[in-house]
Amino acid sequence: MDIIATPPFDRLWRGEDPFRWIETAGGEHFRELPDRRTTRLEVEGEVFFAKVHRGVGVGETLRSLASLRLPVFDARAEVEAIARLREAGVDVPEVVAWGVDEAPAHRRRSFVVTRDVGTQRTLADVASELPPDARGERRAWTRALGRAVGAMHGAGVNHRDCYLVHVLCPEQEPGAPPRPVLVDLHRAQIRSAVPQRWRAKDLGGLAFSAMDAKLTRTDLFRFVQAYAGGSAADALRAEPSLWRAVEARRIGLLSERTRRGERFGR
Repeated sequence: MDIIATPPFDRLWRGEDPFRWIETAGGEHFRELPDRRTTRLEVEGEVFFAKVHRGVGVGETLRSLASLRLPVFDARAEVEAIARLREAGVDVPEVVAWGVDEAPAHRRRSFVVTRDVGTQRTLADVASELPPDARGERRAWTRALGRAVGAMHGAGVNHRDCYLVHVLCPEQEPGAPPRPVLVDLHRAQIRSAVPQRWRAKDLGGLAFSAMDAKLTRTDLFRFVQAYAGGSAADALRAEPSLWRAVEARRIGLLSERTRRGERFGR
């Protein structure tokens, strides 16, 4: 079993099984799925989030492989993605502890504990709350998100669950620029460079989840400009196939979610 822990968990877990400690520590269960649970923990006056992976099972492993998809076996992908993004200057939660046991992949247990970023308010919440005349704030968030996603892809990371609900929005001092924090990176992939296909999937997910955010055409150009780090016109001319794929992804998600009766970006 490989365990890495920083204060206060290195001390609290001395002589303890971290998996058992997390499972019995109480706290508020934020998300409960068959293969993982996310719990909010208060430890020595600080707030942390513990995500425990319980193994995907043989059936899900075979189904994923049959669909040419590699299952998420443990927390390692999220830990490595967070480390890569922090090096690139992208705001992500701080990992304070993580571990993985030595079981076979399909029943391997693992966990990652991150420090609370101070809010659970997402960019989807912000977008729905902004009045139509809040152009300056909408413009600032659009640019900040474009820079963050551009830096993520530039660092060789694609998210695979890239929606506004997976961007947290901590409170900032008056006049300070927005600081989007990218979260839920357990499905992230890391390469030397992100292929266009996976960039389009991330960007198309964002475009879909922003459909009820009251964005103007100019706002979309601002996002492209911030994402590409140059003029929007140059970016659109340089990679027309990327932006066509982004729009196709948005339309595909809209059709799929409409059939299911689900909300945009949820």
